[in-house]
Amino acid sequence: MKLFINKDISDLYNWTKNIHRKFENKKILLVGHNGFLGKYFCYYFDYLTKKNIKLKVTCVDNFSSSKQNVIKKNLKNKNFKFINLDASKSVPKNKYDIIIFLAGIASPQIYANMPLQTLNVSYNGTKNYLEKAKKDKSKFIFFSSSEIYG
Repeated sequence: MKLFINKDISDLYNWTKNIHRKFENKKILLVGHNGFLGKYFCYYFDYLTKKNIKLKVTCVDNFSSSKQNVIKKNLKNKNFKFINLDASKSVPKNKYDIIIFLAGIASPQIYANMPLQTLNVSYNGTKNYLEKAKKDKSKFIFFSSSEIYG
């Protein structure tokens, strides 16, 4: 599996050569880092630091879909900080240049058992981080899971 991910990240790096420097010297807040896309973002940003692109990443997740912080366990990078936090209830105090919002419950087994939490993070979580982005003048990138529309 690790070989597959490494190949993906290497390919992604090569395909996105024109945007690498946009992350240079940025503080990035990655909300929902323990999900499928969040893990890829973490590995991509880790790869950028290994290519001498300086950046800081704060990863936020409450581990509702997986209790294990796979990224923290696999990624030993001093440029990453991990916070266990419910995005629907609070935001980190620090200021960030870029906020990437990936929080959401996408597993059918989990969101079927947690419908209110699914709606809560999709609505209140997004609202909380949009307000933070506006206040801090951060760029905000939003990814939505299809479950919220069903």
